[in-house]
Amino acid sequence: MKRTSIATRIVSGFGLIAAIFMVVAMIVVFQSRHMAAVTQKIEVSFTPRVDAIVDLNDAIQRIRIHVRSAIIETEPAALAAVARHIDESISAADGALQRIEALEQTTVLGQDVVPESRSIREQLQRFEGVSRDVTRLATQGSHDEANRLFHEIHGPSASTLNEATRAYIAQVRAANQAALEALQTSAGQMSRAVIGGATLFVLCASVIGFVITRSIRRKLADTLAAVQRIASGDLSTDLHP
Repeated sequence: MKRTSIATRIVSGFGLIAAIFMVVAMIVVFQSRHMAAVTQKIEVSFTPRVDAIVDLNDAIQRIRIHVRSAIIETEPAALAAVARHIDESISAADGALQRIEALEQTTVLGQDVVPESRSIREQLQRFEGVSRDVTRLATQGSHDEANRLFHEIHGPSASTLNEATRAYIAQVRAANQAALEALQTSAGQMSRAVIGGATLFVLCASVIGFVITRSIRRKLADTLAAVQRIASGDLSTDLHP
């Protein structure tokens, strides 16, 4: 170290500082990418599922209302309109469930939610089937039978379907909460990394600056002493750059 030039010492010191800075920067970049991935997971996977399940529940309620109307109506034209609305609502429910199933194949929510979506599919098929049965009986004029079917089978079927959708959305929200907690953890880790890195950077820069300054002072003192010896006639003294 004594024979190392001043320029080399300065370059080495600042090179070490730069290396520390690069390590801190890499930690921040890694944590930032992880946070971005978690955020994308929430935006791409969870939110569309919640939207789809809301649309599904809305369609189920509309089916329920229209089926009740089918029992009340007696005019053929009104019954035909109700039957058309029921078909449209059933199509909307099927479309919402298809969106959920498609999301399960393309996003990162995990397979733990799939069994609930399958249960929804089974319950929805039963609900749609009994909805059509009630509508058919009402259209044929069998209002008493349609009313009995509506209360004894259609109502419980709707309740079971609602329970399945609630269980599904509870899983989605739980997974969403876990992702948010992971995001908060990453944010905390990044904050600690930045604070710790900045502290280490300042500390190391101070230590390196002190060492370099002391080394330069010693080097200058040695050089000055050598010059003085040469000036006094001691030509055997070597000057090191």
